[in-house]
Amino acid sequence: MTAACFLAAFAMIPFQASIAQSFGGPSTTVAKDTSDEAAIRAALSSYNSALNGGQTADVLPLYTPDGIFMAPYTPSFVGQAAVRQAYDAVFKELKFDVRFDIVEVVSMAPTWAFVRTNSAGSTLHHSTGKTTREANQELFILQKGNDGRWRIARYSFSPTDPPAP
Repeated sequence: MTAACFLAAFAMIPFQASIAQSFGGPSTTVAKDTSDEAAIRAALSSYNSALNGGQTADVLPLYTPDGIFMAPYTPSFVGQAAVRQAYDAVFKELKFDVRFDIVEVVSMAPTWAFVRTNSAGSTLHHSTGKTTREANQELFILQKGNDGRWRIARYSFSPTDPPAP
C-alpha cells in the first residue's frame, strides 16, 4: 500500500485511541515476574511518548526487526522498512496528544507477553488544521530480546469512537 493510500484511509477515519475509564475498568496484571512487568509497562510508556512526539526514529527501536503494525482499513505493515514507511506517513499527516492506559498485562512465555490498552486524546490533522477526538482499544504483543528489552512484535488497534459523519 502506498503512503498516499494509507493517508487517505486515515483521513476518512481518524487515527484514534481508546478510553480506559469507559471500557477497561481497573488494571488486570497477570505477568508473573514483576521486573518483566515493569519493563513491559516502560516499553508501552516509551511507545506512548514516541507516538505523541511524532518522530518515526523514536518509534522504530521500540519494534522488533520483524515487527508488524496493523492499522484499521489497511493491510499489515511487516518489518522495519514497512513500519518506517507507515509511521512516516502517519506523522506527516497527524500530530497525536493521546494517553495510553494499560488494562491488562499477560506473560505468555518467558519472552512473550501481550498488553491490552485503551487510549484517549486528540489528533491534529495537518492537511486540514482540524483537531479530532481520539478513542481506541489496542493490543500489543511484545517479545523480549536477547538484550533483555521488551519490544513490540505486533501492534493492532481499533477505534472505539464511531467515525464522524
